[in-house]
Amino acid sequence: MSWVAACSATGARQVFPPFDRVAPRGALRRGTVLLECRVTGVDRAEAILRMPLQAHAAGHLSILALPKGCFALVVAQGRQMVHRTLRLAESEGAARVRLSFAWDCDAGLARFAVEETEGPAFVTGLLDVPAPLAINSLTAFEAMDLCACPQVDLGFLAISNRVEPVGPLPGMAARTLVETPFGARELSALRCGDQVVTRNGAPEPVLHVAQRVVPGLGSFAPIRLRAPYFGLQRDIVVAPHQKIFLSGAAVDYTFGCEGVLVPAGYLVNGVSALAEPDLPLVHYAQALLPGHAVMEASGIWAESLYVGRLRRDGARLAATLLAEVNPTLLPEQARMPLPVLKRYEAQALAEVA
Repeated sequence: MSWVAACSATGARQVFPPFDRVAPRGALRRGTVLLECRVTGVDRAEAILRMPLQAHAAGHLSILALPKGCFALVVAQGRQMVHRTLRLAESEGAARVRLSFAWDCDAGLARFAVEETEGPAFVTGLLDVPAPLAINSLTAFEAMDLCACPQVDLGFLAISNRVEPVGPLPGMAARTLVETPFGARELSALRCGDQVVTRNGAPEPVLHVAQRVVPGLGSFAPIRLRAPYFGLQRDIVVAPHQKIFLSGAAVDYTFGCEGVLVPAGYLVNGVSALAEPDLPLVHYAQALLPGHAVMEASGIWAESLYVGRLRRDGARLAATLLAEVNPTLLPEQARMPLPVLKRYEAQALAEVA
């Protein structure tokens, strides 16, 4: 089991199987509160979330936005209070971030994390382990104060009964067909040592296939890229952050280079790329290769999982999907020497393509 329930920006509430049939009860000894929002910029502390708690002792779980790209978590239960403040590098304009509080009372773990939703940056911080949290409190969305200040726009709030990872996120539907030297295979069926076809002309070995199930909301919301656009042989479903390699005369004319990488979320236009709204949970996967590369999937070139130099930082690595991977398999990757388009650049390309 994993995701219990979620609440979108519109206030719509979702309860995921099996909790849609059997009401969740008791207190969670492990779990994650995940909140996604866009912060325009604050000049004083502003509450993003205040969640009343009822378990062993009454209290609240609060997340606040602070000036200069800082965020704070406070968990108060009776006389016990734990808190942590983290800073993500300030960005120009509105920053879309993913904030998560994960705890495991049995493992002695409590972690606050702040992530960019449109980039690889994330920071984590440990704090004292709280008492188990009542599941009724965690799912009583109507009793919570959510993003009351105008500088913050809610994307969604979701509750899991597992410690959810942070950091590198796979971005292709798990059943996407990818090309290997021996024909097309489902992405999630690939194993360490299998090979995939990459744009550099030589097959590359798969080191690991990262997989994750997430709510189909916010920056996780799936996008359908439609055939025959982009050279696709069949429709594929990807996450908004999944980068696609595009080339051709329009790219050369507009940007003066052979090819560019475009986040799939920037391609949505109602024709060649559509929002896929009816998937409550999405199973994403992506292959980790020795180098940062683009691989062939159903006729399109898609970015492989990028991990940079993550293996050098054991504390950050332990919070990710790659924590259980054999350290000898984790590469150090340099970025591909390809421009990554901003949203307005992708729109300009669409006008001339």
